[in-house]
Amino acid sequence: MPVAPADSLSPKMPWIGVSQALYFGKTKQRLESLRRDLIGAEADTAAKVREAWLNADKAKREWTLYKERIVSLSRLDLSVSSKAYESGMMSFSDMIESFMLLFESRLSTERKKADLGQANAAIEETVGGSSR
Repeated sequence: MPVAPADSLSPKMPWIGVSQALYFGKTKQRLESLRRDLIGAEADTAAKVREAWLNADKAKREWTLYKERIVSLSRLDLSVSSKAYESGMMSFSDMIESFMLLFESRLSTERKKADLGQANAAIEETVGGSSR
């Protein structure tokens, strides 16, 4: 009766004597190796999800801050600057700078919104589905 090589993991190997013990031993080693790989992959995925979630949370907080506070403060600054310019207390270049500050804050708000979208996309890529 022919016997398959000991390094073969084929289930067609005869189930007799030493070859049976070798087959089960190698199969058990392979199973343990795969389990360790799975545990490592799960830990790696959890770390990636945690990092992506923290980035998304930070991006959301920054976008909310810009949207609700920074732009309104820039508008208030422009309003005060307009009154100061009308009363002759401010130069034209300072007035233009107030306009630029408002435009920059609006642009930064949109950039923060884009960062939030990218962070949400990173979460979806990591977990393989929608984060909403």
